[in-house]
Order: sequence, then structure tokens, then C-alpha cells
Amino acid sequence: MASHKIPVSLLLLVQGCLVAVLLQGCSQAGPQGPEDPNCNSPAPNGGTDCITCSNLLGCMTCKNGYTAVPGESWDGDSECEISRSYTCKAHGINGSDDSKCESVADDCFFGGQDTNISCKDGYNVTVIEEPEVNKCPYGRNPQVIVQQFTCVPP
Repeated sequence: MASHKIPVSLLLLVQGCLVAVLLQGCSQAGPQGPEDPNCNSPAPNGGTDCITCSNLLGCMTCKNGYTAVPGESWDGDSECEISRSYTCKAHGINGSDDSKCESVADDCFFGGQDTNISCKDGYNVTVIEEPEVNKCPYGRNPQVIVQQFTCVPP
């Protein structure tokens, strides 16, 4: 009977370790992302960081008044696959208010066939003109360029 308790205990230990690894999220193996207080991507620790993962649907997000500038890419772990860093720069559009954005996820991003964008409360759409910069690089070789817009008062 005692011989069965050891394998079961060992199995529970291994299973517990696997669960702990899975709950870590995207660990961004490799270089650390840049320190930028204007980055707004969710981090595995519950805060924010300046990194996106190719296996997780997420965009390079910045605080209101800023837009992402892609940085380095490196191989991540099995959960992240490719980690991509970025920083944020002021986009220079006066009076912008990202809380007024209306898009598929109300996140100020659009691309591919997702072109139904607008603004709440009579605000006007202003596209941040960076047509070659993919703000949501999902997958190994993203085919859809996702752009950013903001809303400005009428």
C-alpha cells in the first residue's frame, strides 16, 4: 500500500508544478522590456509592461495621448513564442480622448475587415497615420496590419 502513496504523491507534486507554470502567463524569456510609464499592456504579474506575445491576442497599448513604437523581438517560451517590446511616444494630436473610441473592442484599434470605427459623444475619428506599423502583431507572421485611432472634440 505504501508503494502506491509515493507515486500518487509524486504525481500530485508534478501536477502542482505544471499548474504553477501555466498560471505564470507569458514569461517573456529573454531580454526585459523597456521601462516606459506610458505603456499599458497587461503584464503577467498583474501590472503593465511594454511587451506583447505572439500567442496571446493583445495590442501594443499606451496611455491616452501616446502611440506605440515597436522595438526588439525575441524568441519567448512555449506560451509566448515571440516576445515583442515597444515604447510609447506622444502622437501630438491635441485634445485626444481614447475613452471615446468605438471599435470591435472599444480599444482604438482597427484593421483588416474591422473598419467600423467611430467616437462617442460627437467626437471625431482621427487615424494615427502609421500605416506600416502593426499595433497588434498576433502570430508568427501577422498578415493583418492593425492601426490605431483616437477621438477629438468636434
